[in-house]
Formats: sequence, C-alpha cells, structure tokens
Amino acid sequence: MPIDSKSVYYQERIYDWEMIETILEGERAVKDAGETYLPKLKGQDTSDYQAYKERGTFLNATAKTVQGLTGAVMRKTPKVNAPAVPKEVLEDLTPDGLSVDELAKTLLSEVLSFGYLGALADFDDNTNRPYISRYKAEDILNIRTEKVGRIDVIVDIILQEVYYEANPKDEFVTDKKTRLRRLQLIDGIYNVSTYIQNDKGEWGTEQEGITPKVRGQFMDFIPFVFFGSVTNHHVPDKPPLLDLAFLNIKHWQVTVDYYHGLHYCALPTPWAAGWPKESKLYVGPGKAWVTENEAAKCGYLEFGGSGLGAVRVAREDLKQEMATMGARLLEGQKAAAEAAETVERRQSGDVATLSSICSSIENGMKKLLEYVSLWITATVGEITVALNRDFVSDRLAPQQITALLQALQSGAISLDTFLWNLQQGEILAPDTTVEEEKMKLALTGNGNFTSTGKGSEEEPEKKPLPKSKSKLNRRKPTEVELEETE
Repeated sequence: MPIDSKSVYYQERIYDWEMIETILEGERAVKDAGETYLPKLKGQDTSDYQAYKERGTFLNATAKTVQGLTGAVMRKTPKVNAPAVPKEVLEDLTPDGLSVDELAKTLLSEVLSFGYLGALADFDDNTNRPYISRYKAEDILNIRTEKVGRIDVIVDIILQEVYYEANPKDEFVTDKKTRLRRLQLIDGIYNVSTYIQNDKGEWGTEQEGITPKVRGQFMDFIPFVFFGSVTNHHVPDKPPLLDLAFLNIKHWQVTVDYYHGLHYCALPTPWAAGWPKESKLYVGPGKAWVTENEAAKCGYLEFGGSGLGAVRVAREDLKQEMATMGARLLEGQKAAAEAAETVERRQSGDVATLSSICSSIENGMKKLLEYVSLWITATVGEITVALNRDFVSDRLAPQQITALLQALQSGAISLDTFLWNLQQGEILAPDTTVEEEKMKLALTGNGNFTSTGKGSEEEPEKKPLPKSKSKLNRRKPTEVELEETE
C-alpha cells in the first residue's frame, strides 16, 4: 500500500469531518459544495440550479455554537502549573507562536468541531527549545498499534503537513505542497521519517531514520497525544456537534426552498382574458387596457395558499432544534453508576458534554507539557492543567454588592463572608483567594484584622527563568497552524 493510505478510522469519519469543515467555513463554502448538500430540483438545468442556490442564505449555527462554547470555557484563563517549563517557552509553545493559553483555546475549538485532534511534542536543535505541533483530524492519515500485554501501543503514525515555499522559477509565486511525516517505534526506539511528492505526484523519501533524543538518550515512546471529545484515544470519537451539523444542512436546504418560493410567489402577476392575441398590454402609469369585448376580464394572480407558511414554520423549528442541540453540551455528566450499554454509548461520543471535553483537553495538555518538561530537565515534575468549568457568569449585580456592603458595615456578616461573596460573584481579581485579598487590605490599612491564612506566609524568592538564545527558527508551520494564526 502507498505511504498515504488511509486508516479504517479515517475512512469511517472523513465524510463527517469534511461536512463540518465546509459548514465552519461559511456560506460561500456551502454554496461551492453545490449538490453535495443541496440536491437539484427535478428538471433544473445548470443555470436554473445556480439561481436556485444563490437565492438561499446560510445561517451558520454550527460555527456560532463552537465560538460560544469556546468562549464559555475561555472566559476565565486556564490554570497551568508547570514549574520545570520556562515562562518564555509557555508563551511561545508552537511553530506559529501560540502561548499555552492560546493553545488550549485552539485545541478546545478543534475538539468541539471535529471530536478528534493530534499534537506532537518535538525539539528544535537550532534553538535548543521544545515546541508543539497540531494536526487536524483529516491530517492523521493512518495509525498502527501492537499489543503489549493488555495494552495497545501505538507503533506507527502517518501525518500530513501542508506547507508553502517559493517557486524557484518565479519569486512572486508561492507553491502549496504536502509532506508526510511518519512516526515509528522501530525495535523500541522512536524514529521519524518524512516524505515529499515529485512533479508526478509520486512519494519519495525526504529524510529517513531520524532518532530524536532526550538529554542524549533515545526515546522508547512516540511523543504524540490524541485528543477526543470523550476519551483521548487513537480511535476518533463522534464529533460532538455532528447532529447539529446535519440539522444545519437541513436548515440550509429548507431556507433555499423558502426563498425560491418567495421569488416566484411574492410579487403579484397581471393576467388578462378576452383581448385580441396581438394586443400588447403594459402595466404602469398612464397605461390602460381597453377592449370592445364585454366579456373580457383582467386581474392579478396572487399567492394565497399556505405552502410557504409551512416552509417558514419548518425553518423556525429547525432553528430552535439547533439552539437546543448546542445547549445540550452544557449539561453536566451524571455521576451515578452506568450500565454497560451506557458506557458503550459514551465511547461513541453521543453523550459528550463541554465538561468532558474540558477533561480531555486538560489530560492531553498535561501529557504534552510532560514531554516538553522531559526535554528541558529530563524529569517530569508536578504538572497540572485546569480549564474553567464555570461556563455561565454569576457576576454580582451592583444592587447585590451594595446590600453586602451594608450587611458588612452593620456587622450582620463578617469580612470573610463579604469577600467570599465577592469571589463567588466574580468581583475579585481572577485567581485571588479570600486570604490574599485580606492580606492586601491589611497592607493598605483598610482592614482592621490580622490575616492568619496561607496568604500571610512569606513567599520564597523566585529566580528569573533563563531566556532563550534566539528567536525560534523551526520547521514551517502546517496549514492548520497558519490558518489559526491568521
């Protein structure tokens, strides 16, 4: 089989991924897809179909849902604790210069959209710094595993990278090219090879047998992490918004039918009977239809049926269903014991929620940062990643703050209770504890109390982190990285 052969997992999901990607790109992409998502009406020729399609308008509920859910999580900054990773690395963690917080956002958006994503932890020998590259669902072409005891160990991954380079014959032309990257375990040692296409489209080896090392030691694992909507497994989960995407396509089809009907029915059409066939009848000021035939009749044809009303109701029903479908992801996971068939459904992604997706992102990012830490210090250390789970703002209203202040002033509540309410109501600065706020008040003379909490303990001296030697000069970013940077 050729090097770019697709796995069975890829083939089972590629239609879903392509449909979702088309929807996310918006109206022009949906219209360009033509009959893929909007079949011709019977008897339509090419020009009729083009006019029919262009009359429609596309409501991108799927993209708006991804943006809204991503915003709900990212409205509070992720909490990342990785002491062994220098600050400048965390602030410039990918080939396209994303920080660790921006990386979390892009991973979240991608998993929400497609339910599947991959990321590779790598090392740049030129700058002596590690970095993380992301691969979209359709760029993970093939995967092979081997059984080691009871565990399926991934021993081979084929990744697709799209890059751009100057045309050697014309400096004003940029060529779009594709590279394949193969990650393997060969005799238990991590091995990397890359392949490029010639002018005939045939794949040839670009680099082969590269064996990355960590602090001079060969690696006995592939530093690649899969992200899913339910579990971070190499088998793709069902995209969380797949059902919404199908509704979005159906809404598009009904909307086109609705505007197509309006085009033919909205304007009254004049008619006349009893005039000579050679008569030229005009509509407009200063024109009159005159005939000596006493039985002649004329009037306007106007749409009076309920057909378009039914189509409009169908549009609104679909719109409401899409809103409900997106809101379902905000529901929490059930903590009760689950039956075997329920667990099986969970593996398919049918019950993925925003909370479970956040857990997947946290676990995957923790693993990536462990790989980054290994390259820097040869040890993992304590690493934690926590995304916001408070998806809806509970910010206190001004009237509530005034009432709390009055209760504090009258002695009805303690300062601790007052500050706790401000913290829960998102009035205190992010990541500020009650004890830290009390310490600030004490230092400014605005609190007649003595703090005895953790905030009163003396902070150890923090040494500045070493700076990188130079600006990163890594491999060219993949297409997905370029798009997200723009």
